[in-house]
Amino acid sequence: MADVEVRLNQREIDALARDPEIGRALGVMAAPMVREARTHAPKLTGAMADSIRADNEVEAGGEQSVHISFDRDHFYGIFHERGTRYLPARPFLVPTTEGMR
Repeated sequence: MADVEVRLNQREIDALARDPEIGRALGVMAAPMVREARTHAPKLTGAMADSIRADNEVEAGGEQSVHISFDRDHFYGIFHERGTRYLPARPFLVPTTEGMR
């Protein structure tokens, strides 16, 4: 039987991780999570739920990821997600993204 040797071309793997097409694909994959998170978010006016979006991030090594969250003006979403002394936690963002992985 012949020996099999596998060699990874790390430069090409790293280049692929930085490819803009990967970022676009991540955005497409995140879109259903954003819609679902908006559906489950607490709504009084709906402004915080409407601010939930997916942002592509390029990390130090050039790898790309997607960050799904509400915008800075609607920071109070974290109080609903994690709870406070006066407000019980009503998680909507983490369960949605974890459930759709």
